[in-house]
Amino acid sequence: DLLAVKGKNLPVRIFEILREKEGATEKELRFKKLFETSLALYRKQKWDSAEKGFSAAVKEYGDPTSEVFLERIQQFRQAPPPKNWDGVKRLTEK
Repeated sequence: DLLAVKGKNLPVRIFEILREKEGATEKELRFKKLFETSLALYRKQKWDSAEKGFSAAVKEYGDPTSEVFLERIQQFRQAPPPKNWDGVKRLTEK
């Protein structure tokens, strides 16, 4: 994710460590690809496609991070981000 904390403009990239690549299972590699694809679609504001991918990640892998992105997609459908949105989640509270 890309997060900007309250009072800061520069985002911080957040990573989720799954496992060392050498020890990853086929299932973990499929999840990684699904999540990365969904995240790229999310950042391009392709809500339907991103939602489909994140929903699959929740259903097939039980991924809680994908649930966060599904919630954000619903929020953006109600109040879309600006055209020049940079994909950053700007936090308004500490």
